[in-house]
Amino acid sequence: MKIELLSIARCRGRPRQFDRNEALNIAVRLFWEHGYEATSIHKLACAMGIRPASLYAAFNDKADLFREALGRYQASVSFVENCLKLTPTKKAISSLLLEAANHFTDKETPSGCLIVLSGISFDRQSSPEIEKILTEKRAGFEKLLFNRLERGLSEGDLDVNTDLHALARYLVMIFQGLAVAAREGKTKLELEQSAVLALRGWSGVN
Repeated sequence: MKIELLSIARCRGRPRQFDRNEALNIAVRLFWEHGYEATSIHKLACAMGIRPASLYAAFNDKADLFREALGRYQASVSFVENCLKLTPTKKAISSLLLEAANHFTDKETPSGCLIVLSGISFDRQSSPEIEKILTEKRAGFEKLLFNRLERGLSEGDLDVNTDLHALARYLVMIFQGLAVAAREGKTKLELEQSAVLALRGWSGVN
């Protein structure tokens, strides 16, 4: 996803013609860079070059804008489903983690993963609605991995005694760890090395 942020200075000048699609892209990047709570309505409106009232008119409220931004972000990370289509299973998961290392360190976008980082950067008690949204996103990703592992089991790629739920959780944790490490400044090569080591820990996987 290549999204160019507009200067905050624009909010001091004459309002530009509103482009909802462009505004949503800007919101994606701001939430990705700063997290949900640190991205204020004022910051969003200024970056979009509109007044807060116009933002509310277009997106209802900050929570709805965030939900829509997450959807836009997910649509941009098509590598996840593309990798999981590969066979055998270990090749699919290996490709997923290596592509994640590339995505998380792309110099043209904020580092890490919007969904992963959003889940660790806000007060859950003060934002229960956002917590629910992110919990559903994380559960959906784990379910996606579980379904791919289940397919691998049926195709003979995994040992019949493999705990698919535990393995799916393990892979989610590796994926999340790569995202956090990228935000902390680890390089693509370092993430790739960690991903390879993580895959060596598999047992009963062809």
